[in-house]
Order: sequence, then C-alpha cells, then structure tokens
Amino acid sequence: MAYTPFDATKPDGSTQAGSAFSTSTNANDKALRDAIIMGAMSGFVFSQSSSSTGAPTTTVDQPAYWFWKNGTTWLRATLTWGAGAGTNGNPTNIVWDLSINGTDYTTAPGGNIGTQTFSWDSTTGALTATTGFGATESWVLGLLGKYKVFKAAYDVHAASSTAHSAGTMSTQAASAVAITGGSVSCTYEREASNSLGVTITGSTAINWTLGGYFTGTITGAGGTFTHTSLPSGVVGYVTLLITNPGVATTLLAGVKWSGGAAPAFTVSGKDIVTLLCADGATVYGSHLKDVR
Repeated sequence: MAYTPFDATKPDGSTQAGSAFSTSTNANDKALRDAIIMGAMSGFVFSQSSSSTGAPTTTVDQPAYWFWKNGTTWLRATLTWGAGAGTNGNPTNIVWDLSINGTDYTTAPGGNIGTQTFSWDSTTGALTATTGFGATESWVLGLLGKYKVFKAAYDVHAASSTAHSAGTMSTQAASAVAITGGSVSCTYEREASNSLGVTITGSTAINWTLGGYFTGTITGAGGTFTHTSLPSGVVGYVTLLITNPGVATTLLAGVKWSGGAAPAFTVSGKDIVTLLCADGATVYGSHLKDVR
C-alpha cells in the first residue's frame, strides 16, 4: 500500500464531503505525526544561501538563509550569526517566513511567522534561553558554535605541524615529539638498524640521528669512527656491532673508556660497543669483546 504524504491542498471543503474530507484530514494528521518524529517532511528539500547578510559576513558554514521547499511553498529561515564570547558560531536570531508562490513572503496565507532569538552562555557557549520559539532543535543549534570554535582551534594546531597535516608520524621532527616529563610504557622498543659498510678502511661517520644501532666490518688499519649530530641536553645511546674491530689502529678516537684507555678489540671476530653522549661533545664507551 502506497504511503500518503502530506497534502497542503487537502482537505478541501469545496470538493470533498463526508468521508473523503475526514479521510484527507486523517492522512495529513498521520503525515504530520511522521514528520515530527523523523524531523523531516516528505516532499520538502533543504538548501541554503550564503548571500551576505547579518553579522558577521556569512559563509558556507554560516549561511544567510536556510530554505525548505516543496514546489512553490517555501519556508525560509533568515539567520544572524554571533561573533562574540559564547555567541561565536551560534545564531543570535532566526526570522521565519513562508512563501506560497516561491516569489515573495507577503502573499496570504504566507508571510512572516515570527522571530526566534537565542541567548548563549559567554563562557561555555551553551544555549541558556530562547524567545519567540523553542524546541529541541534550539538546543541542537548549540553544536554549530562548538564545531566552529573547535575547527578554528584545530586548523591552527594542524597548520603548525607538518606531521599533523601529513597524517603520519614518520615526518615528525625529533624535537617535536620530545617527551619532557612523565614516563613511557610500551610493549616493546625497536631501534633502526644502520650499516656503516662491510669494507671500512678509513674515516666513517656515525650519524646519531639515524638510530641507535650500527653494524660495520673493519678491513683496513686506517678504519676509524667519527660522530655527527651528537645529542645535547638529552641522553643518547648508540650500540655498535663491529666485525674485526682490532684490525684498525685507532678505531674510536676521543671516546672515554673505563680506566682511561681504549680496550683491546678483537682482530678476527665481533665486538659490541655501547656509546653514550649527553652534552653534544663527550662520548663515553663500554665494550664487550669477541661475542659469539
């Protein structure tokens, strides 16, 4: 059975009589019941216009008019938007008008329905009172202001960080994710692994910003490690897994060792060296020889 939508031309006393008149009345009552429950009227379509009116100047987010149209029957809401404390992003009043010809809002039975005014809390932006009209939608309108204020704050925050706008932490600068207080608890930690080369015969730089783990194989007596981007003001650690480190004459010049002397590195085998720096200059080392 087909649904009977609201019909503004019915009931019509000049063409309907008896049961036909009452049937149309009942059908319209049911259509109005459904529209109230759904918050939408069958046959009416919504649109908006951002023509400049009201204060502040209207935008897509804050249009000058809302329309609900069904043929030549137009219901119009003319909005004035606030810009002060509590009113920012919220309508301060809405003028409601009805047009029956889709042209003007003065021809009877159309015309001005009335003006709805809104009062907003200056601190929270919460709706505190209305005059003229009041319904559940009055409270819902308060979400518009909260959305506008939140969006404006978020846009400023997102624009200040490349990583936020990119949607990835992989581009975040180290200083931007510094943890300056509290503690970190995680299931596991993984460091990036970096290869310094398999035939190290001369000076090779360890870039401390690349990660905390490096591997390399010494094949010449001139093999030696230098340092770039040493951490300052924070503590940084680097672990080296070095194959045949004892081949080099001076492997880690300038590193501070226990007892003041560099350890004897393994000529044929692997050693683990852990380095620590906190002042951007001084590097401290500890050594595990011939790990197998």
